[in-house]
Amino acid sequence: MLENNTKYYDDYESCLKTYITLRIYTKEIDPNYVTNFLDIEPSEVIIKGQKRKTSVNGWFLSSEEKISSKDCRKHFDWLISIIYSKKEQLDELRKNGFDIDISCYWGSMYGSGGPTLSSYQLVNLGYLNIDIFFDFYESVDQDE
Repeated sequence: MLENNTKYYDDYESCLKTYITLRIYTKEIDPNYVTNFLDIEPSEVIIKGQKRKTSVNGWFLSSEEKISSKDCRKHFDWLISIIYSKKEQLDELRKNGFDIDISCYWGSMYGSGGPTLSSYQLVNLGYLNIDIFFDFYESVDQDE
């Protein structure tokens, strides 16, 4: 694992809110299988046909209520610390048809700016073979 020399900016000025979610999807296998296989408690599971009208099962691990920083790098580092040792299990899930990615929610304070990832996050997520999906939102000023 690469050494983490990240300097965090918890009050990331251009960010209103950020969090990330590890998302694991499958069509047929109960998402509770993922909980047992990874030995990690999820933030949420969705079983197809229940709760939401979806055609897939979902297993989610989110930093939303775990990390308060507006610097998404801190959120990614939190997740990396949990899943880095699970590379073989993640590879096995992929081999068995599971889709795995990370969604990064990033709300802009001013309608500009954006998140930063360090070489530490890029190298470690590359090692884990996990794609990142960014979901950007612009703050809406209620006075206009």
